Amino acid sequence: MIRDAIIHMNNEQPLKCDLQSLPTAVDACLMCTNLRYLSGAKPSFIDHADSWFLVPLGIVRFVEVPASAITESEGILALPPGPLPDELPIDDGFDQLDFAAETDLLRRMREA
Repeated sequence: MIRDAIIHMNNEQPLKCDLQSLPTAVDACLMCTNLRYLSGAKPSFIDHADSWFLVPLGIVRFVEVPASAITESEGILALPPGPLPDELPIDDGFDQLDFAAETDLLRRMREA
């Protein structure tokens, strides 16, 4: 169980919930329980707070999972210990020769 995940939906206020598991690539819905607003209040469209809810992934922009909820004991990949690096190496596939050739091509196009 992943506690206190936040579901950010299209054109809606974020909702806090408990997820049964993280969605996979083949899932069509997000299965959750204990659905509530960030303030803790129960949304007016919920009749029973202890129900399970299926939220279509088509309306979900992203799911925010707190780092404290990610543990190896639940079969979820854990974050590495320690702080995250400030900068990650980026390999954009371009080297200086490609950049120079592109710059030269753009210069010739402007002159034409």
